Amino acid sequence: MVKKILNSLKIILPIGLAVYFFWTTFDNPETKEEIFTSFKEVNYFYIFLTLVIVLISHLSRAYRWRFLLKPLGYETKFSNSFYAIMIGYVVNMIIPRAGEISRAAFFSRFEKIPTEKTFGTIAAERVVDLFALATITFVTFYIERDTAWKAAMELYESNKKSQKAPFYENPWPWVVLAIFAAGAIFVLRSPKIKLKIQGLISGLIEGLLSIVKTKYKWQYLLHTIFIWGCYVFMFYLPFLGLESTKDIGINTILVAFVFSAFAIVLTPGGTGSFHKAVGLAIGLYGYSVATGEALGLIIWVAQAIFYIVIGLVSLYLINKTNEDYDGHSPTVS
Repeated sequence: MVKKILNSLKIILPIGLAVYFFWTTFDNPETKEEIFTSFKEVNYFYIFLTLVIVLISHLSRAYRWRFLLKPLGYETKFSNSFYAIMIGYVVNMIIPRAGEISRAAFFSRFEKIPTEKTFGTIAAERVVDLFALATITFVTFYIERDTAWKAAMELYESNKKSQKAPFYENPWPWVVLAIFAAGAIFVLRSPKIKLKIQGLISGLIEGLLSIVKTKYKWQYLLHTIFIWGCYVFMFYLPFLGLESTKDIGINTILVAFVFSAFAIVLTPGGTGSFHKAVGLAIGLYGYSVATGEALGLIIWVAQAIFYIVIGLVSLYLINKTNEDYDGHSPTVS
């Protein structure tokens, strides 16, 4: 019973948060007007270029993935790597945290690889990407340590004055904390969940070791740098598409990039949270929050359409192109 409740909350809470973010956005007349104006005035050539770079980054991600599979003894099809990644993205937009699971399931099914091994390489990949994001975050806030901190404190003080009661008197954070505490206790007391967690940890360790064992360390590193370079560049391009944002400095854009990257984990595919993060970030630098939210929504909508279309096409192709495929070949040393 408790497990069902926790599983339901993992889906309901992020979706509820996304709905709340959208409601607060469109409930604001200034923001709503800015959104409609921006969608009409934006130069869609820059949005098209953004989507081209999104595609290139995921092709690189699919190629990079194979470097982790080879040390485990698997020579896999590049197309299956790409299709599985894109299916994972579209699933993640619908069901929170389900993208990696579906990616592993589809890839393992057609490549005839144990799912825990596939998931282990995906988890290892996520560790590397988390380190890359942490590096970008550290560098960005080191460069902007004075400006960002001062702006954040000013925003905090203005919000503090507008609050009727201190944060700790609000019951909802405590309710959420109690739910997570109950969930943690349940996990620690459940032998089945412990075994699942141990299996995932084992797969993760094997995946991380595959990074150490691979002969393609430099290629893997270069692909990682290239992927994250693409992410920053495709975030920057849409700013050039609006008159009101084309002159925003790269430092401000980097702060907005970091904010939006962390916002994506709050809701499925960053639904509702992505554009809020962009607006908040550029608002710290004195720019219009409404304009930031409008641009963030343009970026999110364009990429959401991209992921849905390419993800569904990939779902069709992964089934169609593997009808006569018997699975991976052993890696030749």
